[in-house]
Parts: sequence; structure tokens; C-alpha cells
Amino acid sequence: MRHEEAETIGRLLAELPGEIGPVIELGSSTASFRTVQQPHIDRFIHAPLRVRDVEVVHTDLRDGDGIDVSGDIYTADVQDRLTALGARTVLCCNIFEHVSDRSRFASICDQILQPGGFMIVSVPCRYPYHLDPIDTMYRPAPQELVDLFPGYRVQVAERVTGGSFWTDLDRRPVGVLKSLARVLLLRGGWRESLSRLHRLTFLFRPYQVSVAVLQKP
Repeated sequence: MRHEEAETIGRLLAELPGEIGPVIELGSSTASFRTVQQPHIDRFIHAPLRVRDVEVVHTDLRDGDGIDVSGDIYTADVQDRLTALGARTVLCCNIFEHVSDRSRFASICDQILQPGGFMIVSVPCRYPYHLDPIDTMYRPAPQELVDLFPGYRVQVAERVTGGSFWTDLDRRPVGVLKSLARVLLLRGGWRESLSRLHRLTFLFRPYQVSVAVLQKP
């Protein structure tokens, strides 16, 4: 998750009316990822929710530290466990570009959210190819996120801009040279090399992420 994206989602959560918990965060990864590798996630999203005593349920495909519900969300068992939590808010950030059946995944997200609850979705709309473990290159405009959830009331649908591969490299030319070398040497295989090569096309092009806040009828 980009720094600017986390800051925006934190602000949008703060602006939601009424009781917003429990919050189910899909694909949250581990506590270490959220607090050490990408500390802006905890700073802008989770820390303010803790201050408000809002319950957050962290979920991921794999088990790990700080993950409350693990397993394949396409299985009935995991769906039942998540639905039973009675989520008033579902956070689905940077997942839709990594699933092959977007309609089915959107339907599962809808299933686990209580009527009247809020769906917060973010997906890169201008961003390099990145494997996790696949990237379908789905890069939707904000309205396309809205279209995934027909009948939902649109609260926010916007683009968040910020950062580039140059800023990811801390503006160091040596980082560019290292990336080029890894591409030429096919480090990690051809798919990983393709990912690195595509990042270089965003050396000075700003990243953009589509974000939508939708309320379930």
C-alpha cells in the first residue's frame, strides 16, 4: 500500500458516520508487514482505529503473526467465519488486481458485509506490473470500482496520486543501475524481470490508485 493511499483511507475511515466496527481487513498480511515493512499502514489506518476502540479483524490467505482469520476466502468455511463476524466495514485494498474472477470476489465481499455497512476498495489504476502471486493488470478507474458493487450508494470515488519508482529508490541513480542489472541477468526468472522492467517505465511517472467508499443498501 502506498503512503498516500494509507493516509487517504485513514481519513475516509475517520469520516464514516456512526459505528463502523467490526472492520474486516482482507489480505492484511502480518503485523510485521503492517508495522515494520510498511509502517504507514499502521500509522494512518490501524492506530487511529485503536484509539477509537474499533475492532479490526485482520485476514489473509496465509497464517501468521497478527492475522486473526486465515484461509482461502473462496471456501465456504472461511466465508462463513467472516460473515459471522457481522462486519460493518470491509477494507479491500490492492486485491482485485490479483484475482482472476473479480465478480465472484466482489460477491464474497458483499456477502460478509452487513446491510448498511461500508465497503472501502482500493486498486492501482496507474501502477507497474507486480506479482502477488499474479497480476492481471486490472487498472480500474474509480467508476469501475463502483460498478463492481451494483446497488451500493457511492460515498467517495477518487484517484490518489503520489510517488514514483524514482522516489521508491530514494532518488538514487545507483538504484536504477541495480534494477537494470537484475533485468539483464533475469534475476528471479523472466516474470520477475518483466516486473522490474515495467517499474522502470514509472521512473518519473507518478503512481495512481483508485479508491471508492460504498455503502451497502
